[in-house]
Amino acid sequence: MVGRAIERHLRSLGHGDILTRTRQELDLLDQEAVFEYLKQAKPHTVILAAARVRALLDGRYHVAREDIAKAATPALRHRILLSFEGEAEGVKTDEVIADVIEEVKA
Repeated sequence: MVGRAIERHLRSLGHGDILTRTRQELDLLDQEAVFEYLKQAKPHTVILAAARVRALLDGRYHVAREDIAKAATPALRHRILLSFEGEAEGVKTDEVIADVIEEVKA
């Protein structure tokens, strides 16, 4: 979702995992279409992109662990299905994601 010149430059630097679509393939003004596209994208790519945006909005050029943790929940929430037992026990998807993030920190 970047201009072609930027895409070529990033690829020349070895970055191959770039989300791209033409205007005909994806109208960026159609929020629902963008959401559906991102739901189908690779979760690690979406999480990393969101973490980078968080860092930039916070005035930093590097991504911190906290940026990834904050981006992970909305990016993964729809990808996790709880077992019957988990649902019966009242486990929440966000709790599962938080537990995984805590385990990764350790």
